[in-house]
Amino acid sequence: MKEVGIISSGVLPLPAIKGGAVESLIDEYVNYNKEKKKIHLTVFSIYDKRLNEVKTESVDYLYFNNNIFLSFFDKVISLLQKTFFKNRNAITFKNLLNRLHFFLKIRKYIKKHDFDLLVLENHAAEYLCLSSKYLQKKYNQKVIFHSHNVPAHYKFFIKWISCTKAFYSVSSSLSDMWKSVLFKNCPNTDFKVIKNGVDLDAFKPIDDLEILKKKKKIYSIPIDKKIILYAGRMVESKGVFEAINGVRELDDNYHLLLVGDYYYSINVKNQDSKRIKAALSTIEGRYSFTGFVDRKNMPLIYNLADVVVLPSIEYDAAPLTLVESICCCKPVVATNIGGIPEYAKDAGVVLLQVDQDLSKNIAICIKKILSNSAYYNNLASKSFSSRKKNSSSDYVLRYENMLFESMG
Repeated sequence: MKEVGIISSGVLPLPAIKGGAVESLIDEYVNYNKEKKKIHLTVFSIYDKRLNEVKTESVDYLYFNNNIFLSFFDKVISLLQKTFFKNRNAITFKNLLNRLHFFLKIRKYIKKHDFDLLVLENHAAEYLCLSSKYLQKKYNQKVIFHSHNVPAHYKFFIKWISCTKAFYSVSSSLSDMWKSVLFKNCPNTDFKVIKNGVDLDAFKPIDDLEILKKKKKIYSIPIDKKIILYAGRMVESKGVFEAINGVRELDDNYHLLLVGDYYYSINVKNQDSKRIKAALSTIEGRYSFTGFVDRKNMPLIYNLADVVVLPSIEYDAAPLTLVESICCCKPVVATNIGGIPEYAKDAGVVLLQVDQDLSKNIAICIKKILSNSAYYNNLASKSFSSRKKNSSSDYVLRYENMLFESMG
């Protein structure tokens, strides 16, 4: 049986008890492989006290604890970031030293043990696991990189990237982006696409009105209002301000449901927090905020909404929120940016340009969708028709094909 190692970011644990789109997608394949047992998997993850070590015949989770000494200095670095680098992404500095420690622990392990293939999931920093001439030779053309986001920080690790057999991205636009920045350094590397998918048995329309009413009560959502859902990280790049301002353009019959946190369930404060509070004060009494919601409860959340907004204002490769909304047959108002159009095609999604009128146009689209039943039903019907192409059962087969193809 082939030995495959999946290396995670060292930020969120696996299984995905604290959320994370990448982590949730890893879980999809791990659970599939538990049943099929075609590959022996080793999944490298940061440890979390909520986890129990999971071992089966076909997968081992190898957990690494944060170092207490390094944790102290990570807090110092985080404090310095908040003081001197307020405009920088706070998650970049989150557990910085412990993540380096995590990757070096993995490096030590893969040096002693043999793998037919290593899968680096999404973060270029994971190439630190291969930061020696010995490992570069040992795993030359036995490494694939599975990208979910724009190329970031890759220049720091460029000398170790050349051992990569293939770069797999979640959208064609992202694949083209990676190819443009790495082609000179990786002339023999393939650049391919593997699209995301979700569990259609979980993410589906729910017709039980009584259950939906009870859930609305739990989340303090008014029963007699039209619910606009924003589900995602509470950061400027995801368009949270555009969502808030869009609802402000509407009358009191519309209610905004905000689901998420700055970085999933991790307690990281960011520069947008105060601004978000200020923006929400302008629609006081017209929004509900749940904070982080476990993914197993997200199908119900989508079904509480009348329409979903996904107003990303910066490149978004393939937001899982979009796929989940489509599979729950909810009309979506999204932006025409990144890989979103690839997933939105013929799927009941209204695409808007990112410009100074975005918030106003969001409001106009929401009003049109929810005031015209024929238009609403047409969008919902298109979503239903496109559900099957977004299934996790197809996704895991694509992922499996990615692994076997890379191993020859």
